[in-house]
Amino acid sequence: MKKLFLHIGMQKTGTSSIQLMLQSSEDALRKQGFFYPRLPMAGQNGIWKSAFRHNLLAASFADYPSVFATYEPEQIEDIRAEMLASPLVPIISAEDFSRQKDFGRLKELLAGFAVSVVVYLRRQDKFAESLYNQRNKILLSRMSEFLLDETLVTADGLNRFLTQENYTRLLDYRSLVERLRTSLDLEGIHVREYERDILVGGDVCLDFCSVLGIDAAEMTLPKRDANGNVDNKYFAKLRDIYGTSGSEAAMSFMQSLNDRMASGEDLSGKYALMTSEVRSAFLRQYAPNNAWISEQFGAFSVGVR
Repeated sequence: MKKLFLHIGMQKTGTSSIQLMLQSSEDALRKQGFFYPRLPMAGQNGIWKSAFRHNLLAASFADYPSVFATYEPEQIEDIRAEMLASPLVPIISAEDFSRQKDFGRLKELLAGFAVSVVVYLRRQDKFAESLYNQRNKILLSRMSEFLLDETLVTADGLNRFLTQENYTRLLDYRSLVERLRTSLDLEGIHVREYERDILVGGDVCLDFCSVLGIDAAEMTLPKRDANGNVDNKYFAKLRDIYGTSGSEAAMSFMQSLNDRMASGEDLSGKYALMTSEVRSAFLRQYAPNNAWISEQFGAFSVGVR
């Protein structure tokens, strides 16, 4: 059967950087027998060339609310047929695939392929804090008054975010792997830990190339993280400005932060919120499932060390 690699993220594990690498290295991929499929625009004519275009595929099979447009069944069949007809190995990449509750819905897209899944997992405490920071970064770009909440960048704010967005379900990595195994007929699952001192070359793009057997020296790698964080000190200052000077001053500070990022300034930094005691308690609830992941995938030890 024809091979296909399905990279499903997860979020905040360098997925955007991998997709930018794949998008900018089309010639290098083809020379090595791979391709990153271009897709039609959903609901209109033309080809969508964005590095993040496979989110439309994920949305088309989503069993959760998605912000992306979806394809009609006829378009899905055309995409599948084109991938089957190509002499090259397709690479599908969208982090939202990891949010699927029922992967069986993907069978119509993957029929006829020998599928290997690639998934990067991040230690649950670091993953949760990174997701929260990303949410706050998005709210900042939208100049949202939700950032004026008194619990901003506090442990209470983090816990509320995880509960409201139902992210606690995504932190059960054993459930994710078992759903993949039971729902899809897979050739294999490559589970990688998103930790820089474990990744090949300390870089997720180099690690991804190693998993697929791609010569990274031929690829065009992003010069910096594609989706960096925003240091919590800026959010803490925003909260202080709001408390002392009111909403107008706070909104003005938000605008200044957006202007600085738009000019290319790097505002990344520390975004940890948990104390050591809270962190240990947070990880204990996932320890049994993480131990299972470690046993199943060798050196992988997320949340076990």
